[in-house]
Amino acid sequence: MNVMPKKYLSYRNQSDAIHLMRKWIAESGVQAVFDFLIEAYKVAESQDKHYIGCLIAMTFDMRLPKHAYECAAKLGIQLDKDFSVGESLLANLMKEDLDKGWRKIFSDKVVYTPIYTEDDFDSFEHPLIFSNSCSRKIAALSYRDQIHVIRESDGAIGIVIIDKIKDSVLIDEESFQGAKGEEYPLYFTESTHYVSPVFRLRVIGKLLEFFLREIGYPTVKIRYTVVFNSPEASLINISDYFPGGEFAEQWADIRVCLRKDYRDNYVFHDILSCIGGEGSIGLKVSTGLLNCLAAVKILYHELCYSERMLEACKSDASIRKLCKEFSIFSEAE
Repeated sequence: MNVMPKKYLSYRNQSDAIHLMRKWIAESGVQAVFDFLIEAYKVAESQDKHYIGCLIAMTFDMRLPKHAYECAAKLGIQLDKDFSVGESLLANLMKEDLDKGWRKIFSDKVVYTPIYTEDDFDSFEHPLIFSNSCSRKIAALSYRDQIHVIRESDGAIGIVIIDKIKDSVLIDEESFQGAKGEEYPLYFTESTHYVSPVFRLRVIGKLLEFFLREIGYPTVKIRYTVVFNSPEASLINISDYFPGGEFAEQWADIRVCLRKDYRDNYVFHDILSCIGGEGSIGLKVSTGLLNCLAAVKILYHELCYSERMLEACKSDASIRKLCKEFSIFSEAE
């Protein structure tokens, strides 16, 4: 199976390939892309072998970032300690003025929407989530819903939502038909109900992955974490969503942490700055990520306000319509 046109197996097309890897992996899966590249490496001309090896290292970015670093080191790739292998490869191309630029351009509305690292993350209201060494490395996507962005110690991007509920909670990750049509998945306590934080993360994830693919952002793993930070919080039917449970698939790729399991320990001991990279080139790469996060921030807020989050979960086509409605991309595109 050809997961990418063969012309991209030549180092002459390395800029395009680095920008398209995330799209190919989304379409065919990490394993299929990895297998395809391994076979291509075996028969490649000598001048292309190193380049294809770099693409193989990029596939590890999406699965096991530490293995990606090990693979890249063996290939002699110059790595930035705050970046994934894919981001480092793009930075290296930019240094040599060989990069062709982002595949799509965001509107001024997005570009001028700031994503700041938080100097004032409230560690008193949300204790023992991030250690003191994480100060000024956390960015907010939604203050109202307590959704934050970090870069984990292995270079992966972390999206973290903090749930402050202090009760026993019954989980239900299924949307349902209500009086107004399809309704969001809800969590229930004895006294109230609220939208599933896992569902909110899935909406954020759908939007973020879409924007990263659209602009051609290089490979970097995205991890999603829900933290129930009150010691009084408990999830009544949590076993149904853990591996082996009836609904385990609905928590696939999402980490759920309860304070009672961490006691007096931090959930995140050490993180990197979400604005990674060194110097002007590092900032240039990071700007692509920050613009994607700004686009997520804008669209997530609009969809929450208009109660349309389910539209983001349907397809890329539905997200493109939302982008047009809310002027996410430049009109020149």
